[in-house]
Amino acid sequence: MGSLLAATVSSMSAMRVRPSTSYLSEYRHLLDVGGGTAINASTLAARWPHLRVTIGDLPSVAAAANGKIEEMGLADRVAAVPLDAFDDEFPTGCDAVLFAHFLEIWSPERIRALLAKASRALEPGGAVLVVTPHQNDEETGPERAAYLSAYFHTIASGEGMVYTGREYEQWFVEAGFEPAGRVMLGADTVVICGRRV
Repeated sequence: MGSLLAATVSSMSAMRVRPSTSYLSEYRHLLDVGGGTAINASTLAARWPHLRVTIGDLPSVAAAANGKIEEMGLADRVAAVPLDAFDDEFPTGCDAVLFAHFLEIWSPERIRALLAKASRALEPGGAVLVVTPHQNDEETGPERAAYLSAYFHTIASGEGMVYTGREYEQWFVEAGFEPAGRVMLGADTVVICGRRV
């Protein structure tokens, strides 16, 4: 799956996932948790015409996203639904779940809970994709990870940090996912993927 994911996303620009070739042809319905106003969803849907994308975000964000989706002419395949990621179960019927620059905001306990919800929402073989700032497994760099960790822990939420790929993979296993590879997007961002067992 790691080599397949390399084909999914070729670069990261701000919050935008920029796909390149064929990975998501394996999936039909992606849930973008905390997907905001459809930046990732519209990019992915434009690249893969077969792909349906459901954005799950807070009600006011979902309403704004649906307005943008309508303007872009993607309402037949992309929709946003109200979702409180911590209080609500994730919608079922998707075969992949994307967390793009979302999990690092939260504590390990909250991340475990979110991954468990993703696992419950997916059938075996479904994918989880975590796009996050890179921190090496030894927690020795890059330097940017330290700056971002300070920001997440003191300003953004008071509880998050830049976690290592090893930590995410451990949480994957606890939630019922098999770690399936990591792909670097430049020097600062990594996609960590798993498959529901």
